[in-house]
Amino acid sequence: MKGQFAFWKYDLFPYVLGGKIKSMSLPTHPRHPSDPYKDDKTRTVRYAYVESYGGGFIPIHIAGPKSGCETLFKLQQLRTEYHYAQEALRREFLDKALAVAPFLAKTHPLYQAHVARRNAERRAG
Repeated sequence: MKGQFAFWKYDLFPYVLGGKIKSMSLPTHPRHPSDPYKDDKTRTVRYAYVESYGGGFIPIHIAGPKSGCETLFKLQQLRTEYHYAQEALRREFLDKALAVAPFLAKTHPLYQAHVARRNAERRAG
């Protein structure tokens, strides 16, 4: 397993993290039988210890070194793209809210910061 990549659930987009496996071991406490990665012979859950993280994780997928590295890189690119799209959408809706309620530009700190940033971008560009 060493050198392969493990992927595990995460709470932010793309809802999965991954990294190169340093080692695999049995957990120190029993896990629920529905956990996804089980050793085929013993039917017990295994933890993956990953070089870039300090703890162990229950993998939802294990991939070879090349495909795991490529998949992880593509997921990281998607995460970056998602954050840029999310920020653009947030700014669009702040502008829409200001069109509906212009008083927000003077009374709400989040909108004040948005207007200041937008004005600075217009002056610079």
